[in-house]
Amino acid sequence: MLGTPPERNLPEYNVMMKFESGEADALVANLPGPHQEPWLNARDMWEPASPAAVEMTLHDPAMASAVFGRVIDVAAGACWATARLSQLDAVQEVVALDMSKAFLTSVGDRIINMLKGDRNKIRFAVSSFNSIPFEDGYFDCGYFIATLHHCESPIRTLKEICRVIRPGGTLFIVEELTAITRMRGARDEAIRLSRLNKFTELAYTRAEMRYWVRHSGFDHVTFHAIDTLCGNKLKRIIRRGMRILDIENVFLPTLYILQAKKAAVLEGNGI
Repeated sequence: MLGTPPERNLPEYNVMMKFESGEADALVANLPGPHQEPWLNARDMWEPASPAAVEMTLHDPAMASAVFGRVIDVAAGACWATARLSQLDAVQEVVALDMSKAFLTSVGDRIINMLKGDRNKIRFAVSSFNSIPFEDGYFDCGYFIATLHHCESPIRTLKEICRVIRPGGTLFIVEELTAITRMRGARDEAIRLSRLNKFTELAYTRAEMRYWVRHSGFDHVTFHAIDTLCGNKLKRIIRRGMRILDIENVFLPTLYILQAKKAAVLEGNGI
């Protein structure tokens, strides 16, 4: 397996140890849900729209053409997205990157088999997300699903992901972003959760995320809103009307797929 786990002096070490030690497995063992696999129930509870978001990237013509060749699943975790991406004919290799070797080779391995991932295409790698063990420009495409809000240094992490994606390649980020009018409360709650759980929680707006991504070397940034969790038809219609007026993100937290293309040549300072 490529790479080395985070060292003891890094803030990611304690997070890694929760997964390495089995503590995280114990936390999800009794979660309710339709799956025999606890980590799929955890995904459905904590990231209910993430599978739909991945499918959207694979079926929306504006996004699907960017998913090919070598793909990295950053913060792969239970590897359900790795398994799905490996099934695509256009994908030659999928690297599942996370901080815990034990978690990848137990839970990740189990779920890849369960979801019928193509094992001939999949490789595991372990490291901090700020030190990815691949050469510059190795990947054609990357996924970073529901994890950026846990990063202590988002721009540093995004720059490192940008480094391993080739010029012209694409990164897909799935995140729920905070409404501008709700930012103070969201940040107070993020601080409370961070102190309680010893696990970084960040709250940020769409504009802040766009700035971080462009600052990191990506360009042509597009936000695709996901409203699959909005079961009320009237609310969906209202949301879509607000989206047309570009005020949804002002008043309502919104789940997005951010599609970012790495600049072929940085202009000026890249910002």
